[in-house]
Amino acid sequence: MDLNIITGRFWTGSLIQTDAAINHGNSGGPLLNLQGDVIRVNEYDLVDIATGASEQGLNFVIGPITIQRVIPELISQGTYKHPWLGIEIADVTLLFADSVGLSDARGVFIKNVASEGPAEKAGITPFSIIFSVDGNVVRNKSEFIDYAEDNKLPGDEISLNIITSDGNRSDITSVLEQREKPF
Repeated sequence: MDLNIITGRFWTGSLIQTDAAINHGNSGGPLLNLQGDVIRVNEYDLVDIATGASEQGLNFVIGPITIQRVIPELISQGTYKHPWLGIEIADVTLLFADSVGLSDARGVFIKNVASEGPAEKAGITPFSIIFSVDGNVVRNKSEFIDYAEDNKLPGDEISLNIITSDGNRSDITSVLEQREKPF
């Protein structure tokens, strides 16, 4: 067995970078420790689009919180119900923060709100900025997604502290729905 080290946290979702070789067809397979225990689930490796070659050492695995939450539901029901707020989000960049008078680049910018989605029903509008969720500060899109996926289910309430598009700070509560299948 190779010595596979978890080398860092990747920027999207709760994926963790590892030096374990992950090849096409390995996604969904176990990442084992030296005792043979499953410690992560292999997700993907980055590939150079031009050559099709894997980028050395840029392999990613799903973290333990996601595994513990998703796997039992997959086994018992054959599917996993993701929570959905109905917003399209982006990180608050330094340039954007400066342009709207924020002291630092933290939070989540709401680019779009789904028509008839949970966010719209709660009165959330595009161009608002989320600063905390259920009292927990969120610095970026990844933290927001991780929090929702790790702590919420469809039907749960989620409380957001936001600055609305007209500049007012507000606490808004919404009820999450189930995300539809992408295809």
